[in-house]
Amino acid sequence: MFAIAKARTANKGLANKYENVSPVFNHTFAVVDINQVRNFTVKDLSKQYVNTEYSDKLTGQIAGLDTSTIVGSPANAKILPTHQQEVILTGTYNGNSVTVPKDYYTVTGNKISSTSGTAVLGENIIKEASNSAIKWSHLYDATTANYLRKDTTDTIKVTVYEIFSNGNTNASQPAIGTRLVENTTDAAIGVILKDSVSKVITISDAEPVVTILNAPENKYTKPTNTGLNALSILEEIEVENHGNLGHLSGIGVCTILDQYGVSMYEALKNRVTYKFSSIEEIAGYADNNFAVSGNDTPGASAIGAERGDTFVLTITVSDGKNTIAKDIKITVGADTNAKLTDGANEYVDILKKLYLEEQRKNTLK
Repeated sequence: MFAIAKARTANKGLANKYENVSPVFNHTFAVVDINQVRNFTVKDLSKQYVNTEYSDKLTGQIAGLDTSTIVGSPANAKILPTHQQEVILTGTYNGNSVTVPKDYYTVTGNKISSTSGTAVLGENIIKEASNSAIKWSHLYDATTANYLRKDTTDTIKVTVYEIFSNGNTNASQPAIGTRLVENTTDAAIGVILKDSVSKVITISDAEPVVTILNAPENKYTKPTNTGLNALSILEEIEVENHGNLGHLSGIGVCTILDQYGVSMYEALKNRVTYKFSSIEEIAGYADNNFAVSGNDTPGASAIGAERGDTFVLTITVSDGKNTIAKDIKITVGADTNAKLTDGANEYVDILKKLYLEEQRKNTLK
């Protein structure tokens, strides 16, 4: 929370001379007793990537697994920072859904967990993998000739605690990070076991590859001086939907994701190309003047776009192992410089003389 304050120029060095000029905001909230929360539920979890020494291998056979080694365990199974995920606990209070603060629960599992040891109050990020609990036979199918990769599962357990207040004479408030004995009421550190729920999570050691490219099916866009740029069209999509320039970063409408639902934008942002195709021009101020340059490159663009023209913008991205593409049907609107005065478009003559006619002549060369 912050406030905007002002003071006379001569008094700017005096803290007691400032006046609060912030607008007043009112927000109503309820303090809910954890004992009044019911129906605890763990939100759905994405498939979890566990990196192993064989993650980049296509099959277990290529990795060197056989009947004797398939029963062993990875030497260095780990969850990379990019693929850690939060375990969110919800419940109901008076018929309303509430999110339980992480300080009230612990997160544990067998193959994967929030900690490498005893459960920790307030630790709700899955970030640890167990080399001893994970077996190669969990991740590769010994019944197939090539030891094909397969998914495994684990059960994530969330244990909810009631926490004593600081004013309780029998116990003190436990510090965040306090290690708890699982399923135990421990008055000495101020917690009482309240409830526990679980959620099954799918696990794989398959190396992340580009899998999902999200983008809208249709887009209405306005050219500037008849010009269009592929990247600018994506910017428009993000501004219209989120007010940001997320592009393909994973935070907006247009996203590049791996099979675990994690953004691959940073790794692949320089490997995205665009293509204009299936161009259909209407009878406008100039015919056959829609011209494309830089197709199948990051800088694809076009000139000669008039209101009513349509085309397909194809976004393609490759990580070297997988290639995916997405088509967006684009409809061209009025030029951004179009200006109506008393019902007349003042920009038409400029558009014709400076742009459309020159473009038409170029197509005849």
